[in-house]
Amino acid sequence: MLMDMTLKLNNAAVTKDQLERLRKVMPTSAEVKVLNAYSGDHNELGDVETFLLAFADMQDVQARIDCLEYWLEFPREQSRIREAVSGVRRACQEVRSGPNSMNMCL
Repeated sequence: MLMDMTLKLNNAAVTKDQLERLRKVMPTSAEVKVLNAYSGDHNELGDVETFLLAFADMQDVQARIDCLEYWLEFPREQSRIREAVSGVRRACQEVRSGPNSMNMCL
């Protein structure tokens, strides 16, 4: 399920914690080489090796995880940025409408 969501870039049911754990268990390039060099019966592989082999075949898996993580974080970041911009706008409005605004410009 997690591999399918990563492959399709579907963030509907994935959490940031799951993505962080997935990132930690992604096979290294050396492990991918070993897994791809395995010529035996894939049914004889253990669960971990089968899992790693499935992700080893996926293109740009790290970039996909990064994208999913960004999509999960985007609403919170957007809200934080909107609040900051709103604060700057209010401050600018106060400066413009203040009694000494003309003195500041001169």
